[in-house]
Amino acid sequence: MTAATALAEAKNVERLKLVRCKNLSDIGIGCIAVGCRKLRLLNLRWCLGVGDLGVGLITVKCKEMRSLDLSYVPVTNKCLSPIFELQYLEDLVLEGCYCIDDDSFVSLKRKCNSLMTLDLSSCQNVSHIGLSSLTASAGCLPELILAYGSPITLPVSDSLQNLSMLKFIRLGGCQVSCSGLKAIGSCIVSILMNLTLLTPKLTRHAGLKSISMCTNPSSLKLGICLNLTDQGLIHVGMNCSNLKELDLYRSTGITDQGISAISHGCASLEVINIAYCRAAVAVGCKQLSKLDIKKCHSIGDTGMIPLTRFSQNLKQINLSYTSVTDVGLLSLASIGRLQNITVLHLKGLTPSGLGAALFACGGLIKIKLQTLFKSLLPQTLFEHLEARGCVFQWRESISGDVDPKLWKHQLDNLD
Repeated sequence: MTAATALAEAKNVERLKLVRCKNLSDIGIGCIAVGCRKLRLLNLRWCLGVGDLGVGLITVKCKEMRSLDLSYVPVTNKCLSPIFELQYLEDLVLEGCYCIDDDSFVSLKRKCNSLMTLDLSSCQNVSHIGLSSLTASAGCLPELILAYGSPITLPVSDSLQNLSMLKFIRLGGCQVSCSGLKAIGSCIVSILMNLTLLTPKLTRHAGLKSISMCTNPSSLKLGICLNLTDQGLIHVGMNCSNLKELDLYRSTGITDQGISAISHGCASLEVINIAYCRAAVAVGCKQLSKLDIKKCHSIGDTGMIPLTRFSQNLKQINLSYTSVTDVGLLSLASIGRLQNITVLHLKGLTPSGLGAALFACGGLIKIKLQTLFKSLLPQTLFEHLEARGCVFQWRESISGDVDPKLWKHQLDNLD
């Protein structure tokens, strides 16, 4: 009996994940489809032996399917129409399905009003032509992922206008033109809640100005947008008062001015990532719960002290590779809700300062440290923290970043 035949005996199974089962064939998935007709979730990611025939059998036999992941499965245009005929389908992932193109969507005859999320990441053969047909067939779609796909141009943005319910759109890794971004801002201005760009090819602040006119966004992910400037963030700060999450990872064009505009205009901000940026900490965000300032070398103790005053709701912080010393780290003890802290490669930190700070932060439940600290701090401290329910995650030191002899010398001086 083959594995697929054995699985087919599980008549009542509703969720099945067969990720990277490269030996699974159309015949095997056909057996599963015949036997497991109550399937609601099926993940076939990287099942390279499955094609149109196997997926077609799934659509015929498993009518209650809600979630279908076909990432990197070599399906073609033939199977898309049967998939869209699944009456209850909510989530469809077609990431890396390179044979899916405009013709796949142009030939669609049935609307799929149940679809909630469609992932077309890395489907570079789908242009505005295919998207126009798609939006006509799935006009109620709330979430669309186009990451690492075709360039986001004006025609592409225009094709999104039929998505009247669109709230989440992810464009990470796409080349985004200024006109395309402006059009997205203008056509879905009243409903957009989440925008992910994550691309070094984002044009300057003109496009972001249009996006900022969306007064409802709760999340903006603008990581690796190398051309993003303070002026763009100023527009966001002026207009996006409901913003809760802002990701500026490696967007190195921003400075203190842009972050200041965000902190003054986005009072509801809860999560901000400015890792690898030259900007200062967002001061005044009273709802801030998660802060990532990794590799922000300009941030030191002077940034921590006002943070402890205005951000008492902070629960998680990453201080790695910053200029924070004993004083700044110890000041975090006044934040009673702090639970998760990452402290890697802080050159201005001493063993005594680190130990005092960890002891004083009474709410910590997770600490990420370098493994060299195991021998540099008292074992009794670790036992005390673990007894309070704290978990340690250890990371190896990178050669050249820390001098263990210096730390050992500092520890000996405490005796």
